[in-house]
Amino acid sequence: MKTEILDDAKVLNILFHPRPETNAKALDKEAIPWTIQLEDEVQIGGWLYPSKSAEYPAILFFHGNGELAADYHALAEFFTDRKMTFCVVDYRGYGRSEGTPTASNLLADAHPIFKAFSQILAEHDLNPAKRYVMGRSLGSVPAIELAYHYGEDLDGLIVESGFVDTYSLIQRLGGSCPEFDDNLEGFGNGRKLLTCTLPTLILHGEEDTLIPITEAEELYSCCASDDKFLRRIPQAGHNTVMVVGMAEGEPIYFDTLQRFIFQHEQFREETELYFEGE
Repeated sequence: MKTEILDDAKVLNILFHPRPETNAKALDKEAIPWTIQLEDEVQIGGWLYPSKSAEYPAILFFHGNGELAADYHALAEFFTDRKMTFCVVDYRGYGRSEGTPTASNLLADAHPIFKAFSQILAEHDLNPAKRYVMGRSLGSVPAIELAYHYGEDLDGLIVESGFVDTYSLIQRLGGSCPEFDDNLEGFGNGRKLLTCTLPTLILHGEEDTLIPITEAEELYSCCASDDKFLRRIPQAGHNTVMVVGMAEGEPIYFDTLQRFIFQHEQFREETELYFEGE
């Protein structure tokens, strides 16, 4: 896939907003910083939050374009308390990671990161029964890339606030570039999902104005899996899906995530109560 258009400086300036990691401490005392070295000697970093059992499912998580792995210090316990090991990775130029983020690197780096994921888990005596890849917003790109290439090595795909059409996203972000075919010169999220048969969960805020709910509906439609679920989060915008979905008395976000991972067969039987139609 060609990404020359997306690697133009004007486009990169709106797609990526890197910043260094501060000295903020992880709230979870078990949090583990990690780094891997890519073939071009650039180091990529992230944070691992182990669950209480080495065999609990593990999630490799790619965050949004304005976030850091360290931003999840305050949220990781919601994953680990629900019996999930949570591993967040930064992009080039973000947090403790070196280099400069580009669209090409976003896709290319996902592969060695995924291969290092198993090594990171093993180094900390973790042997999860199931492994999932999850991406939020821009993070949907590497997550779907991995689901497309390594479906046999994964147990599921989770997309939060993801998008189908890259050109439309650039326009909504205020950028400009020549119109292009997303399947040939963009990230191709929709095209890749056409052959994705992994169990797939799509979470999206109903009030998202940056990436409208229609993008989630199209992702759902593209996905070839027989086990796919679209969960709308009422009253949530692009950056409030998790917060609104954690509202007291109705923790939709993490209940949905946990049910998808741990009660998949039963969950499927109950989809009409929680999701768009099959």
